[in-house]
Amino acid sequence: MAFVPKSDEELAQREDLGSRNHHLTLGRAGTQDPLHRTPPVARRGRLPHRTYAPRGDFYGFVKVADDKTRLIPDRRGNNRLDTLRNLVRNPKIGLLFLVPGASETFRVNGEAVVSSDPALTEQFVMQGQAPRTVIVVTVKEAYIQCSRALVRADLWNPEKHPAPGVVPSMGTMLAQHTRGFVDAKAFDEEAKARVPKTLY
Repeated sequence: MAFVPKSDEELAQREDLGSRNHHLTLGRAGTQDPLHRTPPVARRGRLPHRTYAPRGDFYGFVKVADDKTRLIPDRRGNNRLDTLRNLVRNPKIGLLFLVPGASETFRVNGEAVVSSDPALTEQFVMQGQAPRTVIVVTVKEAYIQCSRALVRADLWNPEKHPAPGVVPSMGTMLAQHTRGFVDAKAFDEEAKARVPKTLY
């Protein structure tokens, strides 16, 4: 019987693709990515446990509280909580801002805390919903990254974007990961309706 996750939590339990060998599917996705984010370097013999998680919202959604403080709403996701868990263990944070059409990126390094203070969460109400938490970033370093990486990748050129179907869909990856337990087509179709309704 095919399976379609009924909630974000249920999906999160099945979406860690690193626990099984899926080089073909993941390799197809990786070959279509023209921009690679370099992971942190191990220091003093210890391998860092870091995750990368995208944050996207309306233009200008990262608020400037003061010269050294930025506020980032933690919107709905898959509830894996990897980023929040890491910040509780280690407050070091790195941010990379990309603006569509711009080849330069903006990098911020600093420390962060996770806050559920209503005075902060209520600043980010969208569609009647406030985020459960806000990431409060204290900026230690901020600088512009040169354009070469994005120019080489030609990231914003629609003529270079892969054709539909070239990159495996999330349903396809989950179907392979779960050995067919997740129905790829049913998952992808259901997501088209579910995701826009559950952004906030």
